Amino acid sequence: MASNCRSSSSCRGGRNATGAGCAHGNDSHDHPRLSGRCSKRPGRASDGATGNLSGVPGLFLDRDGVLNHFLIDSVRTIEQFQYYEFTAEAMERLGCLGYPIVVVTNQSAIGRGWTSEEQVQSIHQQLIEDCSDWGASIASVEYCPHLPDAGCECRKPGPGMFLRAARDHGIDLDRSVMVGDSSCDIEAAQRLGMARVRVRTGRGDPPLTEGLEADAWVENLNEAAVWIEEWCR
Repeated sequence: MASNCRSSSSCRGGRNATGAGCAHGNDSHDHPRLSGRCSKRPGRASDGATGNLSGVPGLFLDRDGVLNHFLIDSVRTIEQFQYYEFTAEAMERLGCLGYPIVVVTNQSAIGRGWTSEEQVQSIHQQLIEDCSDWGASIASVEYCPHLPDAGCECRKPGPGMFLRAARDHGIDLDRSVMVGDSSCDIEAAQRLGMARVRVRTGRGDPPLTEGLEADAWVENLNEAAVWIEEWCR
């Protein structure tokens, strides 16, 4: 059974990783939002909620359809990796909050032989560098390379990528939020008791699978960032 997700980690902090110099608010270097804020989440915690009670809130983002344009046959090369026009502003907003930002993405194109792990790693390194330029430090990019029928624990809606990031970055999942464009994103977060924001970019606006609930439906990542700013107050 495949069980190991992969990770691309940031080796350097973004220029606003502590909230310094943010145009959207927090100018302190002492992470004033990291104790107590975001402790009240909208929505309900699921039976499978798992958290690091001594940890901080985390901001989890899907990749394709949230940060960059979704392609039905997968983004396979760095040339196909194209951001939305609002991505830079959204990441600046999220970077100002001072929380760990983690990208969690299913990349079965690797398992299908459509792209290589090296190509995916190069995309993620570019993503980390671009977000740093925009003022957001990406703690890590967690990705599952396996096919849907591989039986792994890391492919969303499985918990593997989230649990790994929570362990590595000291994140309390029960005080965290997930932004995604699909039912599998929302299901993964709901199982773990996280807040859930559904964007209408990527796969459009299909209904969620029965039994799933999002705490907010918004047009895009920038609107999600505004919602998260309010959620953190």
